[in-house]
Amino acid sequence: MSNNVSWDEQGNWDARGEWGTLDSAGRKLDLAHWQSRLDELRAKHHVPAASLALLVDGVVHELASGVLHRGTGVEATTDSVFQMGSIAKVYTATLIMQLADAGRLDLDAPVAGVLGRRPRVDQGDHHTPAAQPHERPHL
Repeated sequence: MSNNVSWDEQGNWDARGEWGTLDSAGRKLDLAHWQSRLDELRAKHHVPAASLALLVDGVVHELASGVLHRGTGVEATTDSVFQMGSIAKVYTATLIMQLADAGRLDLDAPVAGVLGRRPRVDQGDHHTPAAQPHERPHL
């Protein structure tokens, strides 16, 4: 069953629950489908564990699949921490350049203006001062 059903003045409705979401316009989020797809892709590509978060209408739905360590068999959960190393830097830089190419991001704009706040930079066990609004991030 759903955890939440709501209607608006025009008679449109939506229902949300652990199974996903459904609304009167026919939009549906079937979490069982996405869990199955995550399990399938993880196994196909020989990835020991993976997690997936979907943002639908302002609600985050989290899924996990696999084991964190093949030797121990500890299962992955939505709270599992994955050690990604420096791959996030390449991913972030690629997304930034795609936004710039699409004209949706000015690379000369202050970081604080883009993020809506001053970024905090973590350098291991100590914190460095936040970047100044006029500084351009180094990619």
